[in-house]
Amino acid sequence: MIIKTWVPSFEGIYQISSEGKIYSWKSGNPEEIRPSRNDPKRHMTVELSDGNSRKKYYIHRLVWESFNLEKLTRKDWIHHKDKNLLNNSLSNLERKTNKKPKEPKLGKYAVLAEDGTRKEYSSLTDISKEYGLSPGEVKRAIRTGEWQTVIQKKNL
Repeated sequence: MIIKTWVPSFEGIYQISSEGKIYSWKSGNPEEIRPSRNDPKRHMTVELSDGNSRKKYYIHRLVWESFNLEKLTRKDWIHHKDKNLLNNSLSNLERKTNKKPKEPKLGKYAVLAEDGTRKEYSSLTDISKEYGLSPGEVKRAIRTGEWQTVIQKKNL
């Protein structure tokens, strides 16, 4: 069943359906607004106007905020369960937040000690701090082959 509600901050002007369709009531009759996909992330967007200014909105965020009566922050993001960015149906959306613990990053570089042990580093700066060298010296040593025990993982 498709449900319609007013877009928060645009009551009486724009209506949104639970399937992600936006309607303008400016003329007195509901007229569907065609969304665009000119966003770099390829999400569906729509431009809404309060009479003074126009602003671009992500449809999936409008659907979530309109039906959950919850204002999203910049740290919140809306995940499309089926990974189809064109499917902005309320049943396909779920709220996520960046507050969750992040996965530990694997090191980009590995240093092989003389005893054969291996230690990973995420940057040349980390290596330089441990060995008392500048990042430039570490980079030059790797490039010239003077320090062959440092391996860039992307080359493994």
